[in-house]
Amino acid sequence: MFSAIIKHDIEFFDGNMTGELTSRLSSDTQVVQSLVTNNMSLLGRYSVQITGCIILMFSLEASLTGLLLAIIPPVVLLTLQYGKYLKKLKKTFQDELGASAVIAEETISSPRTVKV
Repeated sequence: MFSAIIKHDIEFFDGNMTGELTSRLSSDTQVVQSLVTNNMSLLGRYSVQITGCIILMFSLEASLTGLLLAIIPPVVLLTLQYGKYLKKLKKTFQDELGASAVIAEETISSPRTVKV
């Protein structure tokens, strides 16, 4: 992520404050760390559980299991739409977080010029 930021043109750095960029870098790094450490292990565990449950359900009652599996695609589509909505909210949150980091950095770095 750092190398992607550094590869931008000078105009990019003129349009974005340092505090905003460092705040985004820090926040995005935390998100990636959470994804790699927590979510990947949960994915493996839940995949095994779901597979075992589907096999057990088919052995008990195949018609009800078929009905359950037919309901899954609409639920997945709704979940994907909700995920897109959350992604937009997260981007807005990151923008606001970056803007507040810029204000805080500028205020703290220049206390003599800040008029309260």
